[in-house]
Amino acid sequence: MEEDHVSIRPAVPARWEERHRDAFGCSAWERALHHAWVLTCWRPNPELGGQPDPHLAEQDGLAVASVLYGAAQAHHLLVDDLPLDEAALFATTVLSASLDPPRPRLPAPRHGAVLTDEGLGRVLRALGPHDAGADPPLPPARVGYRTRDLLARPGGHTRPYRDDWSMYVGLAWDGIDQTGGRPGDRAGEVARRAEGIRPPEALRRLAATHPDLRVLATEGRLPRATAGASWLSHAGRLICLSYEVVAAIGQSPLDPGTLPLPVMGAIRAYATAVDSLAAAARDLQGLWRAHAGQRPEPDPARWAEQEIPPSLHAQLRDTERCLAAICAVLLGPASG
Repeated sequence: MEEDHVSIRPAVPARWEERHRDAFGCSAWERALHHAWVLTCWRPNPELGGQPDPHLAEQDGLAVASVLYGAAQAHHLLVDDLPLDEAALFATTVLSASLDPPRPRLPAPRHGAVLTDEGLGRVLRALGPHDAGADPPLPPARVGYRTRDLLARPGGHTRPYRDDWSMYVGLAWDGIDQTGGRPGDRAGEVARRAEGIRPPEALRRLAATHPDLRVLATEGRLPRATAGASWLSHAGRLICLSYEVVAAIGQSPLDPGTLPLPVMGAIRAYATAVDSLAAAARDLQGLWRAHAGQRPEPDPARWAEQEIPPSLHAQLRDTERCLAAICAVLLGPASG
């Protein structure tokens, strides 16, 4: 019997767990792990001048997850809604091994260790500011907002959790630039199809029945469904269209030379990039479902301002421009 340890783990409220499962399709512990891996593994891309933080290691993720889980449970909050400063306070005042005995265990499934002073320091580092020199600077935030911001920032990665989406957009642009057409610049100039590129028949049929695809190819952006279309609405349309385009190209029997290898490489890279945007959209859809059931119901515009960081708006914009260039190369008028 470990007399110097006292468990502070209460019975997990069923409704608290159900809220996580309803919103995200996973347990609160799994949600805490999701955020913890991002907070501990995120690094600026060394190729862009950043250096990995030598004080954080992947194994610190379990300790951070335990803190997030315990603090969110104590405050009856979704892990996503937990303020980072509350998580840090919980780690400092409840879980530190430097407190007088009895020393509590970490209140999370399958993890009963105590935070040592060294471990506490690493946890606080993970919960503190990331990339303090970032522009715009990272604001004090809730857990979910911070991880969404980190995952959407170009030039960073969370290996082995998730690669940098902007790297795949860049690879897609490299393929577009090699088509020999006039693909335009990456700020949104409409591309033109290179001579000799014959669009797959399935893509032609899709374009004939999908007016948004033609608009995207000729104007460089999707038409707005409504004047005040939300980020989730716009992202959902772009993601669905992206997967339809990739599927149409993939199901077409390609004659030799129909699509140059750079174009095929661009499409494969883009498909990986859009997966990252889709993951962010799924998370936000789940969070909106959870918040929309509250009383009073949140104002959608105010909610988007509080939950969607500028980096995610930029990710949507850059992903849209990349698909527009691909569609223009395949469907636009040939360059002359």
